[in-house]
Amino acid sequence: MCSHQPLFSVVIPTYNRADFLPQVLSSILAQTFTDFEVWVIDDGSTDHTPSLMQQWQARDRRICYHRKANEERSIARNTGFHLARGRYVVFHDSDDFMTPEHLQTLAQAIASHPQACFLTTKFVLQTPQGILYDEINQLKGGWYDYKLFLRGNPIGIFVCVRKDCADVQLFPPQFHFCEDWIFHILNYRRHRLLLIDKITNIVQVHTHRSMTNHRRVIAGRIAATEFILSQAKFNPREEAIIWGNTYRFCAIHSYLDFRYRESLRYAWLAIGKLGITLPNVRLLAKLLLGRKIVLLIKSALQKLKVR
Repeated sequence: MCSHQPLFSVVIPTYNRADFLPQVLSSILAQTFTDFEVWVIDDGSTDHTPSLMQQWQARDRRICYHRKANEERSIARNTGFHLARGRYVVFHDSDDFMTPEHLQTLAQAIASHPQACFLTTKFVLQTPQGILYDEINQLKGGWYDYKLFLRGNPIGIFVCVRKDCADVQLFPPQFHFCEDWIFHILNYRRHRLLLIDKITNIVQVHTHRSMTNHRRVIAGRIAATEFILSQAKFNPREEAIIWGNTYRFCAIHSYLDFRYRESLRYAWLAIGKLGITLPNVRLLAKLLLGRKIVLLIKSALQKLKVR
């Protein structure tokens, strides 16, 4: 029974991730800051997640488990938010890791900025080839608003939310993709996000991540863009940035799916919104060559480096 009111409630939605959960939970239990609870929201898993969670609950009373019918991630996260007893809710995914000082870093920032409703830290990508640094690592620590998210979502799901903050807009239940982007851009119309200049999360890059289903990803991004623009008013330049980067996103995923004609169409739409920029010219050149040719060129360059 999770009865103590801690500072943090870590909310983890999961679906058939029993193979990942032990490592994820271990990284949370290894936190240097210990005043927390964990809510694993099982979105109707069909693997051995229920029996696994029984074992983990017996191991540590801070671990709470809630099983529900499958309704996808948005509703699972919202369920965890409502069940959470902590003063702050820390959203986390069931296949990513915290470094040991993640919660301590958040607690120190909260002590310095008690007015903050939304806080986040930086992360790196763990790939089979090693550690990669994402665009968030190029940002300075400090306060940001919705403009940071006009081009997309640079922070992923890694956000800490003060639960008593007024007007928090939870995840849209009808969205199963880009729900985190929608959450960020709409909430930061009213509030600011504090970015802490420290890497405390690790994203595992693997073949089962939702971003690898390119057709679903493209449809989800377009639907999310339409929804965002229907929920808030943006000036013409901001709207062009949102659509232009959505088209770039779709061009890249069409290219990765070997649908070159479609990728070129999206690239031209992006140029129409964003203009002829160096990144767009590079993208267009890559699309015109095709993925197979680009991979051959990369392979040849790597062989030359070895020599």
